[in-house]
Amino acid sequence: DRRIGKRTLVVALGGRRAARLHLLLVVGAYAWLMGMIGAGRIPATTVLGLLGLPASLLAAVRLLRIAGSGGESSRFLPVVRATILAAHLHGVGMIAGLWLVLLF
Repeated sequence: DRRIGKRTLVVALGGRRAARLHLLLVVGAYAWLMGMIGAGRIPATTVLGLLGLPASLLAAVRLLRIAGSGGESSRFLPVVRATILAAHLHGVGMIAGLWLVLLF
């Protein structure tokens, strides 16, 4: 992005710091979910939203390994795929958890 003049957050932070921020956001999002369940603010069945956690962590670890090393952007494709999978699994898990409340 930097080579072609894009001013993205990754360019501003640098690859390593952006990867760490990504991990912090992933951990924070799932911690928030668990906190809301623990506080009784959302149904316990929404714990199914954690279905995306393994894919999220996989993406974050892969990103930390390759961030800041330069090279071809195609190396980030597995990270992008894992992130998309995590988002879908999280959404499906949350919907399933909410449906369970309605059904039972």
